[in-house]
Amino acid sequence: MSKRRSLPSQKPASRLVSRSHQVDGWLDEAGQALVERDYHHALEISKKALRYLPQQAPDRVDFYNMIGNAYAMLQQFEDSYQALSKALSITPDDPYIWYNRASACLFTFRTAQAQRDLERAVELEGDGKLAKKFAQELPKMRKIVQSELKLRGRHFTIDQLIEQQEWFQRGLQASGKQRWEEAAQAYRNSIDMGDCLPQPQGNLGMCLIMLNRLDEAEQALRRALEIDPKYKIARSNLTILEEARKTGVLPVFGGIQSPFEGQKIKQSITFVSDKKSKR
Repeated sequence: MSKRRSLPSQKPASRLVSRSHQVDGWLDEAGQALVERDYHHALEISKKALRYLPQQAPDRVDFYNMIGNAYAMLQQFEDSYQALSKALSITPDDPYIWYNRASACLFTFRTAQAQRDLERAVELEGDGKLAKKFAQELPKMRKIVQSELKLRGRHFTIDQLIEQQEWFQRGLQASGKQRWEEAAQAYRNSIDMGDCLPQPQGNLGMCLIMLNRLDEAEQALRRALEIDPKYKIARSNLTILEEARKTGVLPVFGGIQSPFEGQKIKQSITFVSDKKSKR
């Protein structure tokens, strides 16, 4: 007598509907929090939803986009960039997310990637309702990138600029975690591609101080001042370096600077509102 084949188990329709309503509820709550400028609550709800949703769920893109926008409004632009990158890995054809990531790129000194992102946003938006807005921003970004390329020489490409600026960001991230060797190597990689800005040399100098490699640190800091004699943080860190030489005591972590630190940033590219995806 043959065995009866068991039927595959199926989730009750009511459970699926309940789940859909729950996700919709979180999305609405996070969106309302953004409107009310309660960015921390928007982050809390969105991260809660991501813990609940399966890794391959298309709904995740909405919450990554929410997180990207919330972090941007809190001026945590690296976190914004990372969240929006995850959103694009799920939905690479959404012009709104490309546009938003371009804004995060701008404020993490990824100007070349910002240009690429804006170009993609313009291409995908076509003649949509934000086409004019997107297109207006592109010439401004191209002008910034062209000035960056000119600084590095006529044969320097946008792809090289993207790579160089990414190395600088890796250095900042490693510095923030006090991984000094890793940070120093990242800054060196950036410098090797084009030694034309004071920040990589200044940050390299501080990393080398923390590694107690003071002669190398002095060389980097003085190079930063050669590039920009008004670069105050390098001059300040030279004073810290001399004190370390005298006392043999390394300083408490500090002095790593991003290109926009200490500046009043006028956000010329506004983050567009999140769209609720169709289900």
